[in-house]
Amino acid sequence: MTEKSTNQLDTWQIKAQGAAVNGTTISSGVPSVPFGFTFVPPRVALITEAALSALASYQVNDDGTLDLITGAVPDAGKANCWVVVTKNGRYAYVSNTGSGNVSSYTIGRDGSVSLLNTASAGSLIAPIDAALSENGHFFFIREGATGTIAGFRVESDGSLKPIGSIGGLPAGAQGLAAR
Repeated sequence: MTEKSTNQLDTWQIKAQGAAVNGTTISSGVPSVPFGFTFVPPRVALITEAALSALASYQVNDDGTLDLITGAVPDAGKANCWVVVTKNGRYAYVSNTGSGNVSSYTIGRDGSVSLLNTASAGSLIAPIDAALSENGHFFFIREGATGTIAGFRVESDGSLKPIGSIGGLPAGAQGLAAR
C-alpha cells in the first residue's frame, strides 16, 4: 500500500490460506509521493512517484521489505498516477494526469526500468485509470475530465497506436478493468 501523504509504503506477507500477516512500514528510500504500483513476476514492484512524475522498481523480499533496483526515472510528464505492465513483462505504461499523456517504459530481465517515450497517445485530457486487455494487446485509459475511455493497440515495440474512444461515462466514475 502506498501512503502518498507520508511517503511510506506498507507491505504484508500473505499466508498460504490468503491471510495478510506481519505488516511492515517502509519509510526510508521510498519514492517521493508514492502513488500507483503493480508487480512484475517473479518479485519486482513498480511504483509511480507522483511528485517527480517518475517510475521506480524494487525487488520484493520474502519478509516484505523492498530493495531498490532502479531509482526514480522521470518521464517529463506531470502528476503520474497508475502503472500497468504488459503480459510479457517487457513494457510498463504510466498515466500522467497533470500533463495529459502516457509514458512508456521498458522493463529489463533484472527488473530495471528505463523510459521508452512520453507521448500524447492521442488527445488525452486528465488520463487517470489504466488497464490492459488479458492478452496484453490493448491498452485502455479513463480520462477523468471528459467521461471517456480511450483505447490503444500495443505494438511489438511497446508503442501505443490509438484505436478510438467512447464517451458517456457517468460523472464520478472511478477505476477501470479490461478483459
